[in-house]
Amino acid sequence: MFEKTICDCCACPIQRVCEQLIGEEGVSIRSDGGGFDIIIQEAKNFIVSGPSTDMFNPGILHISSSTINSVTFPSSIEIDLKPIQNNSKGECICLENPMTNLANSLLNKEFVSIQGIILELEEVVICKVGKGVMIVKEKDDNENFIAVSTCKVSTITELPPDS
Repeated sequence: MFEKTICDCCACPIQRVCEQLIGEEGVSIRSDGGGFDIIIQEAKNFIVSGPSTDMFNPGILHISSSTINSVTFPSSIEIDLKPIQNNSKGECICLENPMTNLANSLLNKEFVSIQGIILELEEVVICKVGKGVMIVKEKDDNENFIAVSTCKVSTITELPPDS
């Protein structure tokens, strides 16, 4: 799907993360529609699908990849990201490229906060950056990583030492 659509900078990178989490437990997706605990069974055609693992919200979820802000997953899982590419046209040039490049410049800096419309991550370390996605770790959580769509990030704040 990559490099074939206008979605190469937003929906494709986060869908690629979800494809690598098929069948894994302990996955949570934060989308424009809310937060969902899920066992991903399928990630294709810009839809991520699978059963909810939330006993209060049972059913099969179908989540649009373009609405996914972040995906939390166990830190024991290694996620492969597509290398950073700076597109020269389309929405990527003004939306994704600048935030991805900024995130890359802050790689392994302790600590930053990341905000978006419904995204709020305080005291995280950016561990890995790829095309359209950054992997972060929260300060006091050694159990999970969070894949964040850089298209959904509006602000990254460099926090002072000992914040």
